[in-house]
Order: sequence, then structure tokens, then C-alpha cells
Amino acid sequence: MNAQPQPPQPRQSDFTELAQCFEHAARQISQFPNIPAFNQGDIIITQLQNIAQAIGDLRHEMGAQFDAR
Repeated sequence: MNAQPQPPQPRQSDFTELAQCFEHAARQISQFPNIPAFNQGDIIITQLQNIAQAIGDLRHEMGAQFDAR
């Protein structure tokens, strides 16, 4: 009797490795608040609002000067 060679079994997922990848990703995501774009986003928005207000004030002042003439 000739035994037929069995095809190799396909690799199966290593759930331990997968779990470690998710743990690593979670650690990295937990550090997102340290990225300046996230951490200082409020500061950037406040500065942009201040700039917009200053431009608006300047336009108002210049308009008033021209209207006074």
C-alpha cells in the first residue's frame, strides 16, 4: 500500500500575537494626546480666532477712517 502524501496544513492565526498587536496599538493610541496637533489644538484654534478678530477690528477701523473723510 502506497501512502499518499498529505498536503501541508495551512497556517492558522496566532491569536496571542494578534492580541499583542492590539495591546501595542492601544498603547500608541493612548499617547495621541501628547501629539501637539491634538494637545495644543485648542491653543491653535484660540490663536486663529484672535487673528480673525484682529483682522475684523482692523477692517472696521479702516472703514471708519474712510467714512470720516
